[in-house]
Amino acid sequence: MQRISWIERRSNKEVLRTIDEKRTLIDTIRRKRWQLIGHTLRYGDELHSLIIEGMIEGTGSRRRLRTKYISHALKDAGVTSYRDLKNMVYDRKKWKSH
Repeated sequence: MQRISWIERRSNKEVLRTIDEKRTLIDTIRRKRWQLIGHTLRYGDELHSLIIEGMIEGTGSRRRLRTKYISHALKDAGVTSYRDLKNMVYDRKKWKSH
């Protein structure tokens, strides 16, 4: 690991280029979404869990349905059912390996 002094005033791009590392916005978004879904599904009785799981009462709009947040998690995990995703959440080693 290279030591870079804070006095050098180098940009993040320069530092990443120096160590041959790539950081993309999409990868960061997926990782953060994955962490949030894991946290949310483990603690099922809280408001944010109910919102993400789509269990809020009321009538839906008559517009085109949006892609649900949970659908992205299913696609990222490579599973087809919500139950499989929920089981994966409780196995921490399997969850962290994704």
